[in-house]
Amino acid sequence: MGRYDVSLRAVLEEGQSLEVGLARLRAQGATPVETIKAICQVQQISLVEAKQLFAASPAWALEAAAGSALHEKIISLLSKEPHD
Repeated sequence: MGRYDVSLRAVLEEGQSLEVGLARLRAQGATPVETIKAICQVQQISLVEAKQLFAASPAWALEAAAGSALHEKIISLLSKEPHD
């Protein structure tokens, strides 16, 4: 795993926005998980808050939508399974 927290921190220290930092992480090849972890570490916020920032990011909109769709599909499938 790369040091994406270092990269994100550097962008913010330059006075650029979080969105610029998230776009840079995407361009550097960070995965959604790596990006969320970097947000947590740099912003010193909870995982839930970091996931919300990730989901609201235009740079990660497609990945966030795909993750949400997958989550909904899993929940749907699990609710249809018979319980023992």
